[in-house]
Amino acid sequence: YNEGEWCWFADSCSASIRASMIKILFQNLSFQNMNLFLDSIKECLINICQTEIGSRVMQSIIDIIKDNNILLNKLINYLNNNNLLIISKSSYGHYFIKYYLSKIHKKEFNNFIYIFIFNNFIELTQDKFGVCIVQRAFEESDKEDFDKLLKLTEQNFKLLINHNFGIYLFEYIFIKIKSISKFKEFFSLIKLIEENIIEYCTNKYSSILLIICSLYVPSPFSNNFSNNID
Repeated sequence: YNEGEWCWFADSCSASIRASMIKILFQNLSFQNMNLFLDSIKECLINICQTEIGSRVMQSIIDIIKDNNILLNKLINYLNNNNLLIISKSSYGHYFIKYYLSKIHKKEFNNFIYIFIFNNFIELTQDKFGVCIVQRAFEESDKEDFDKLLKLTEQNFKLLINHNFGIYLFEYIFIKIKSISKFKEFFSLIKLIEENIIEYCTNKYSSILLIICSLYVPSPFSNNFSNNID
């Protein structure tokens, strides 16, 4: 295939009628042709990731190249040269970023996304799609990145707990994290709630979180909190 034909395939990523064919094609691509394909989509990667079919196809690409360091590095370079913030705040694009975090766990290949999250923490957590990426980062991060995310959450606690999308981060932490045995690491957030519990009772967003905490926060972490609620 020449470069023009590969660009046609890149454009067709957003066409549902060709999506299944493209996914099957990718599974049988040689290294050389996959390398050529990635080159052909570098200028339109943002647009591809923001479409439903395009996002699904990019997720399929991750599955195929996740063990190939050369192709992964190429994809990372193209993502870094595009606007990750636009992709992250897109209804379909954020699925691609979340999928990448769930599949790529080597530090050298996922660190650029965590750095992006750290640098754009407020904007992401105050966006209905961006906050989903921060939620996934909490779940997939190693100890070092987990601690950085928790510190940013603590530093921006009041801003997030009173925001209509920022509150989603805490809802996720207190409901989802319970099932993955990390709750003790979030005890600092419980203490922050306790310090201003009266104030949070009067806000329509943070008051919802108080109800969630009373239902989902396990003992002994919930003891002081429950006493204050009473």
